[in-house]
Amino acid sequence: MLLLDRNDNYMKIKDSNGNIHEYEILENFPFSSESKRMGIIVRDKETDNITLYVKGAEVVMEKKVRPD
Repeated sequence: MLLLDRNDNYMKIKDSNGNIHEYEILENFPFSSESKRMGIIVRDKETDNITLYVKGAEVVMEKKVRPD
């Protein structure tokens, strides 16, 4: 994935197949040392699907994710 453009409300990404994806940024959760994670909620401009992406320290994330 390659970030092509981004501002506070929008981002454009090129995937490994060369397809361009555009997203509306609905909410941004910056990294904090307290939570040890960060996240972003986006809406796909083509499909209207809303997705939450979260990244964090393994020790924190393994408590949040179920094995199944």
